[in-house]
Amino acid sequence: MLPTTYATLQRKVLPMLVRLLGDRDAAEDVFHEGLLRSLALVDGERAAGSPEAWLFTVCRRCGLDALRRVRREQQAIAALTIAAEVLDEDADGVDDCGRGVSIAEEIRRCQSLTLRQRLIAETAWLQRAPHAQIALSLGITRGTVKSTLAEVKRRLRQSNYSRRTELALSKQL
Repeated sequence: MLPTTYATLQRKVLPMLVRLLGDRDAAEDVFHEGLLRSLALVDGERAAGSPEAWLFTVCRRCGLDALRRVRREQQAIAALTIAAEVLDEDADGVDDCGRGVSIAEEIRRCQSLTLRQRLIAETAWLQRAPHAQIALSLGITRGTVKSTLAEVKRRLRQSNYSRRTELALSKQL
């Protein structure tokens, strides 16, 4: 398809990606992604002028997408860290039903939850924030918020079942 070899294309495009991303491994990943995208989209019109220039452009755009993705992830992690610190300060020890253990404490006790899952659950259930607001603040979709909450519920049920089983066994001994 392309008149030049893979090695020639890589020698021409990879240095630009390394400068853009600052990491050779990431640059190679982006180069392969760009190469696959360009091969998938090759038709007579798009690559008619210079296939090398077209590949260069596709790879550069893939690199910019990768930088945006990393930036969004870093912002989400920063938001999660700040919100988790705020939630730690706000936990009161009693849930809305008057039980001795709060929902926040149950979430903290569940070792299988990630920081992101804890944050989403505490924000939704304790602060009663709408799913759309949580999604917007974390840079994710509402569907991701909903599926994360469903997964947290499942893991909390498993955790509570395991804890009750342990308590029952310890009382029998």
